[in-house]
Amino acid sequence: METVRYYKESYAVDTVASLLSLQLLCGNARPAPWCVLPCNAAYPEVPYPSAEGVKTLLDDIAPRTPKAATADPESFVDMSFVQELETSGFIKHLYKR
Repeated sequence: METVRYYKESYAVDTVASLLSLQLLCGNARPAPWCVLPCNAAYPEVPYPSAEGVKTLLDDIAPRTPKAATADPESFVDMSFVQELETSGFIKHLYKR
């Protein structure tokens, strides 16, 4: 939970730096498709994960990781972390609303 909280906090301050940090944390040295988006406008304030987004990532790694081609994107989606941040008022506080 703390990892999600810190990531969202850094994301609100500097989107590009937080995305690049996440990419390095995940051990991926090549640019990811989501790292080329230029501004916060492309991202929601409350970052609920989506099965469609997970499917895009699974499709991207499928050539290197064959199990990804048959993986169920829904099994990777857990809304509870973001829900807790939202209901606690943490995200609202980040954007001062």
